[in-house]
Amino acid sequence: MSRPELTFTAEELTQLYSSCNDSVTLINGVIADNWIYNDYANLNQTEKNALVDRFVKGLETRMDIDAIAADATSKTPFTNAIAAGKTYIADNS
Repeated sequence: MSRPELTFTAEELTQLYSSCNDSVTLINGVIADNWIYNDYANLNQTEKNALVDRFVKGLETRMDIDAIAADATSKTPFTNAIAAGKTYIADNS
């Protein structure tokens, strides 16, 4: 579902992309099993899956914003992280 009603300043778009990159970093870190934040070392697999799922959903939400979709910045790292996160969850459920 597209969200065309949202408009952003250049600074806000920069912040959105930064949060997308942070999500990619977390998803990839959990998949690589080298994430060190969010009390990761003490999480069980169900909790790791939930963590990845939250960040996958957040990325999907941000990718649904027209201003992001229309921007020329490559979305490949974001779409790859979404796919990898979904695969990780499926493989570890």
